[in-house]
Amino acid sequence: INNISANELTLLYFIFEVKQALRAVTGSLTLTADVWTSRATEAYLGVSCHFLSNDWNMKSFNLSIMRGEAHWYKYNDLDRRGFS
Repeated sequence: INNISANELTLLYFIFEVKQALRAVTGSLTLTADVWTSRATEAYLGVSCHFLSNDWNMKSFNLSIMRGEAHWYKYNDLDRRGFS
């Protein structure tokens, strides 16, 4: 028998709940991405989804947060590409 910690069990339940909610979506689903840098200059990318439930309640879930390379998000690079 595997020992599953309370944190692991909570995470598994959350993943199950998110999957169930996403399967029930009958309308549109929107994905958003957000990039930021921590005070320690570590870059992060977060991906979230947003949708209206069948009873018209706004639902949002954070799908992923990834640590990346700080040079990915340099403001100078964004300026050159016209994203500022």
